[in-house]
Amino acid sequence: MVKRWLALVAACLLSSCSVAVVRDEKVEQTKNVCEADAECGGGQCVEGRCAAQKGTFETVLFEVTAPSDANAIAGVRFLKRVDNIPTEGGQLDLSLGHVADVTGRVVLPPVVNQNPAGSSCTYRFLPETGNNALSTAPDGSIPATLVFTPSERLLGLPASSYTAEAAAVKNESGAITSYGFRVRLAPGLYDIYLKPGEPDPASCTVPPQELLAQMIDAGDVKFDINLPPPQHLTVTVEWGAIDCPPEGCATLNGWTADIIDPVTGRVLSNTATLLDNKSLVSNGVRQYSLNMDVSTVVGAEPSLVGQELFRLSPPAELAAPTLLVTRTVIELSQRGVGVVNQF
Repeated sequence: MVKRWLALVAACLLSSCSVAVVRDEKVEQTKNVCEADAECGGGQCVEGRCAAQKGTFETVLFEVTAPSDANAIAGVRFLKRVDNIPTEGGQLDLSLGHVADVTGRVVLPPVVNQNPAGSSCTYRFLPETGNNALSTAPDGSIPATLVFTPSERLLGLPASSYTAEAAAVKNESGAITSYGFRVRLAPGLYDIYLKPGEPDPASCTVPPQELLAQMIDAGDVKFDINLPPPQHLTVTVEWGAIDCPPEGCATLNGWTADIIDPVTGRVLSNTATLLDNKSLVSNGVRQYSLNMDVSTVVGAEPSLVGQELFRLSPPAELAAPTLLVTRTVIELSQRGVGVVNQF
């Protein structure tokens, strides 16, 4: 290393190269201060600062966020666009309107789905504490996490999301009567993404659900979400190898598969895991059979229906690419039955 450094120095000396030394100086920030109107380039010196005599923008987007100590509306963000603002200045009052106080439930479809074995599904969810699995409430509601995101992305501003939990509602005897959520929002259009509670391994799953451009009005809003029946998808992943080494061929054991929205990237199905001990081997090809329940995006553009992406992901500890295939491609032969065999 020392020899290389000496060689570099010698090369610079022989070629007469030079290195300029730049002094590290701090650049002072420009400050808006003045003592007289003449210093303001046609403006006025007001209380030691330059101010224009006339404004430029007649349309302004105001962002107003309630402080954290405002109990009823803490953190609620309002976006207010105001047109025809007088450029000569003056007083401007903003009318924000009322907050939406949203309460509701996430309710399973009225028709009980059939699992791949043909028997009726039983929906049960793992509790946050304890060992006893939770079943659906008598009114058909289930535990879930909901995320409300404004549908309108104004002027590239980042969207603030609001999270609500559909938690258990109990009667005086301690029995669960319902699962309900409550969230306070500014009125407007919202994209809602809900993820049901973690299912019990022995029960049927409820896939996540996405609802786009849902109108939330001001005032007290009752907003029950009735889940549409999911679509069942059976996918066979075929994996083969030629000239395997003595220790055997690599497999897809531990890889996971799900269906995602092609626009938002949100998961729309349960996650299925590929396992060697549940696969079949025929003519040198290993076949993994996956059963997936897929939700339909409510409010999606018609052109995007059926364009969801099948995603095959490696385990976290494995450095390998993720495979993405359009759902219509893997279901070319039959709707609801897919094959993935091109790697």
